[in-house]
Amino acid sequence: MEREFIEGLGPMPEGAADAVLRAHEEELESLRAQCREELAQRDFDRALDRALAGYDFTSLAARDAAVRAVREKGLAVGGDGTIQGMEAVMDEMRERDPGAFCPERTPVCFTAPVTDGGSLTREQIISIPDRALRRAAIAENMKLFEGEN
Repeated sequence: MEREFIEGLGPMPEGAADAVLRAHEEELESLRAQCREELAQRDFDRALDRALAGYDFTSLAARDAAVRAVREKGLAVGGDGTIQGMEAVMDEMRERDPGAFCPERTPVCFTAPVTDGGSLTREQIISIPDRALRRAAIAENMKLFEGEN
């Protein structure tokens, strides 16, 4: 808004144009600050989502607890787009609540034989933790599972 526009509206008391311009500038600055805050929050939320994608949580509640822990620390997004200090917060959370994280998984070798040449019992087959290996063992020893519904 310009002074000429305000003065062109017609007669006004002395100093009214200046007061209108100041009020307008204050409102604009308030809106600019609000936009900056919203953009910073958006950038933080995106960086947090990217960072949390690298962790295997046992539940949504565990993930939500991690989000709260990061927000409570007041961490900020660094110049490289990552949340500075995120690892320390996650390490602290892992010490406090190890059950919030899925255990590290060891790679499964699908070419390894299920047995050492001997036959498996039904209970041994059922107790195989890896689903693919368990299914392969069931297929190899179908006679142990026949007649089941």
